[in-house]
Amino acid sequence: MERLHSKYLIFFSFVLLAVSFLNCSSNNKIDKEKLAKIYVDKLIIEEQYHNTDSLALKTDEIFKKYSVTKDNYTEAIKSLEYDKEQWEEFFKFSKEYLDTLKAHLKDEKSSKPKSSKFSKLK
Repeated sequence: MERLHSKYLIFFSFVLLAVSFLNCSSNNKIDKEKLAKIYVDKLIIEEQYHNTDSLALKTDEIFKKYSVTKDNYTEAIKSLEYDKEQWEEFFKFSKEYLDTLKAHLKDEKSSKPKSSKFSKLK
């Protein structure tokens, strides 16, 4: 009886360990849409803050915004490199997100009243 109990305990421990390992590894995965947003946001800030001390701070802000670590992001990007289908889908999401940002920016600019040097004269 003691031996049977010991086998169940070992088996249960092994299953628990396997489930926790799988759970941890799946928590580090970033879905492609989120990854695309991080990628685009990083490209934008790299353009705005290149060669400045603020670049690292802004990059960290992006990772915090999406609740992702730099290592998770790097690992996710690397996982796409060798899969053409996954890579193309990722870039499709990236382009869609960038287009959305551009449209939003265009809407903001068009909704702002244009100031004129003559508007003060009224």
